[in-house]
Amino acid sequence: WDVQISAAWQSIPGYQVVANWNAPNSAIIPSLGRPLSGNQQTAQVNLIEPGTEYGDRSNQVDLRFGKIFRFSGARTSVNADLFNAFNANPVTSENAAYGPAWQRPLLLLPGRLIKFSATFDF
Repeated sequence: WDVQISAAWQSIPGYQVVANWNAPNSAIIPSLGRPLSGNQQTAQVNLIEPGTEYGDRSNQVDLRFGKIFRFSGARTSVNADLFNAFNANPVTSENAAYGPAWQRPLLLLPGRLIKFSATFDF
């Protein structure tokens, strides 16, 4: 029949959740006992302990269907590739700046995509 079928499954761990707050000098002076060095006005502070919170795991299934045609001394393969076959859409990146836009999605897993291709071997 000269038919090719393949599948690839990816399971990628979620991104690390962070909450970066730009603490003003007025909030730092009481605990530090002095202003920030170098005349800095803010210091970035992560409000979540690193390595404790993660986003959702990203699962993706890619499929390929192909048909091989043979001619006199030549071979042609016609393929259809289906990326993200189940159209999953987990968040892959989010806003880390603590404030009104904190945890707003910045990137999603790209949607379903189909690609047609042909290969000629001679």
